[in-house]
Amino acid sequence: VPEARSFSQALVEVFFRDMDQSIRELGVTDLGVPARMKKMGKAFYGLAGVLGTALDSGDSGAVSAALIKNVYGGDNPGAAALAQYLLDEARRLATIPTATLTHAGVAA
Repeated sequence: VPEARSFSQALVEVFFRDMDQSIRELGVTDLGVPARMKKMGKAFYGLAGVLGTALDSGDSGAVSAALIKNVYGGDNPGAAALAQYLLDEARRLATIPTATLTHAGVAA
């Protein structure tokens, strides 16, 4: 859905602008910012890809495995519960029309 893609891209851009500002506020120099942003971008898109594929499968074991490897960095007793929560929320969000999500909070 083009509207969803446009909204998602805008959301990611806001997120990364905020991350850029935050690392600058932490004292990272202008020369160091691009390297940090590149590293964060690779991590973000890597996790988004792996987790997106796992969520699309609907398999809680696959989502849990993605979380253990990419979020927790090792076994974690909360991974299964978080995986189920993410699957439940993905299913719930899938029932909401894209227009409702992209225009939420926009004044008429």
